[in-house]
Amino acid sequence: MNARFIVSLVAAILLLTLQNATATTIHVPDDHATIQGGINAAAAGDTVVVACGTYYEHDIIMRSGVCLTSETGQPDCVTIDALRLGRVFYYKEVEGPELRGFTITGGGFPSIGGGIMCLASTSAVFRNCRVHGNEMGAVFCQGCSFLRFVDCSFYDNDHGVSCSSCLWCTFQDCTFEGNQDGGMTFGSGVVTLERCTFRGNSGESGAGLHCGGSSDLSLIDCLFVGNEALEYGGGICCEDDAHMDFTRCTIAGNSAGIEGGGICVATISGQPYLTLDACIIAFSGQGEGVSCFSYTPPQMTCCDIYGNDGGDWVGWIADQYGVNGNFAADPLFCGALNPDRPYTLHEDSPCVFPEAGLCGERIGAFGVGCGPFSPVLQTSWGAIKSLYQ
Repeated sequence: MNARFIVSLVAAILLLTLQNATATTIHVPDDHATIQGGINAAAAGDTVVVACGTYYEHDIIMRSGVCLTSETGQPDCVTIDALRLGRVFYYKEVEGPELRGFTITGGGFPSIGGGIMCLASTSAVFRNCRVHGNEMGAVFCQGCSFLRFVDCSFYDNDHGVSCSSCLWCTFQDCTFEGNQDGGMTFGSGVVTLERCTFRGNSGESGAGLHCGGSSDLSLIDCLFVGNEALEYGGGICCEDDAHMDFTRCTIAGNSAGIEGGGICVATISGQPYLTLDACIIAFSGQGEGVSCFSYTPPQMTCCDIYGNDGGDWVGWIADQYGVNGNFAADPLFCGALNPDRPYTLHEDSPCVFPEAGLCGERIGAFGVGCGPFSPVLQTSWGAIKSLYQ
């Protein structure tokens, strides 16, 4: 074994041992009465553990390198309620803090980002948190370097998550549900969403997800269901210079008052660009599956567009029907046959092992969840809505 490698390995082990030896665990309320007091007493590498209960604090300022966790790491353990006296958490120019296992509520006027606000080159991780019942938005991010949200839910806020001018944000296994004025809005920067659900959000346009500016978004295995827009894009609205790539997503039972029950691609300024691969867009209650007001229509491969009230393969995407693996057929969602996972597919679904060889093993966010096939009532907008009520 190379001597230089051995020296490097020993040095790394010693450094890790030293860091572990100097790290401190601070307990709230045993060591400090408040969460802010525990954070203030911590240094980078320290952990602040909060005992289960409800804490009435607001404008909590995070520090670099500090891990703040509830006693169990689960959001039902600790609730932080700002009582509408300000936002709950504030991050600015901090690197590497982690927040784990909290319910964040009661943030609001006069502070934008009622639940969490992140600014100015902040890099942070959020795990297993519930952000609900906040005014002025669940999360507001601007100018951040890197943000990662894992197993977080944002629900029943007056606005969901807003991000702009961030270098990179990633959301994994997160849920955006029942938010007014949209589940998520994204401006310039890069964002990745994996296995996320947008359910029952409302807003003017892009009720589930709205993107604009020079944003670059990738969505993989995501579900959009029951989102309702007053104007355009019940599930998603893409405009300006936004670029969006959807892979294996299911967009079902959404509606828009004017156009684009599932997706709307609109040009206000700039040139949006959208690609969809192996996606299901079905059963829009009002509006087409996909509506386009752009000189560059969405590019679609292996997509099933079916049963949308305003039409399926119509308008700017009509010439893509029947080519590149695109088709129109009932996706055969499991529905009541799998109430815990209603948007999984019957084993007889045309979206399972589709005929076109370029389409892989499945289309949509989920695989087989029920079977063998038995006669069921034809899916309708009312049936779709009942699945998430």
